[in-house]
Amino acid sequence: TLTYGLAAGSVGATANGDGTLSYEVKSGNSVSVDATSGELTINSVGDSIITIKAPSTLYYKEATKDITVSVEKGSQTIFSPNELTLKAGNGPSAIGATTDGDGTLSYKVTSGDAVTVDANGNITPVAVGNATVTVTAAATNNYKEVTKDISVTVSEKNPQVIEANDISLKVDEKGTLNATLSKGDGTLSFDVFGDSINFNDSTVEIEAIKEGTSTIVITASETEDFAETVKTVTITVTKKDEPANPENLEPDPNEPSDPGDEDLSDPEIPDKDWLDDLRLALRIADELGGERTVEYSGDFALSYDIMKYLEEHPLITLIYHVTYEDVEYTITIPAGKAIADPEIPWYGPLWLLANYGGKTPNATR
Repeated sequence: TLTYGLAAGSVGATANGDGTLSYEVKSGNSVSVDATSGELTINSVGDSIITIKAPSTLYYKEATKDITVSVEKGSQTIFSPNELTLKAGNGPSAIGATTDGDGTLSYKVTSGDAVTVDANGNITPVAVGNATVTVTAAATNNYKEVTKDISVTVSEKNPQVIEANDISLKVDEKGTLNATLSKGDGTLSFDVFGDSINFNDSTVEIEAIKEGTSTIVITASETEDFAETVKTVTITVTKKDEPANPENLEPDPNEPSDPGDEDLSDPEIPDKDWLDDLRLALRIADELGGERTVEYSGDFALSYDIMKYLEEHPLITLIYHVTYEDVEYTITIPAGKAIADPEIPWYGPLWLLANYGGKTPNATR
């Protein structure tokens, strides 16, 4: 008995006389045989009868013998990765499976819901988690059916890190937004909110046109390995310095000022909520939809309403760079992990570090 796909060998017949043996296929087409050497060649699954003949010689009569040669189905092998690691949000990619047999390949997700797979073996990540994809090489006339399982892991994309600082300008001054990626490979784009500046996307030049505050939202686009990330930069524009009037530099001694006309009170200092920029960035991330990462820098506690907003919007991840006792920490509040307690109005650096941990710029990754 022979197996399809493996070496066949030879008949291996011998005779006790001195006649030279010859071979021929009497019936069937599962094998062919070399008439002189008896070497077999497998053609297909099935049975064939080989006739072996020893001719008559001076001392021996002619002799013949029939043997049956059976060929059974061979075993196919599927060649593919044993494991695949994919990033959530990426498009389909080919498994690239092949077989050394002639069975048609088919694909099916047999456990988990992290991926889908089509009839051509293109696999698409749809959620973070694990799944098993089973590849089947179908049975044919010559080969048995065979299957192979591929373990698939789908993980979150890493957030990118946008480096950019707030800018202060005076009316009619110009500046440049120096925005770079220290981590990630996305393309940066810019959205301007407010009318105190003109902004040139191509040159990233800022022109201050009136007093006020504008916000530039910097977006690093999603890539194969990194998630879309947003950072907000505040541009503060103040009035330009007025030139001094020489006529008013020296008081006229003949016209002393009247103390009753002087306003000795301190000028009013408008209050500013330094978390407003973060609130705006979070609202923009929510309006953009889907999983978003917002990056923000400060040296103050986060308010209850910020934590509550993150809790109510579980697709937003906040990366907060905060300075505490002259040390800068990077604290990540993952999407869906925010804790908002109405009994806690403020969440300072110590509380954040205790609950979410933190890395310093020199920490080993």
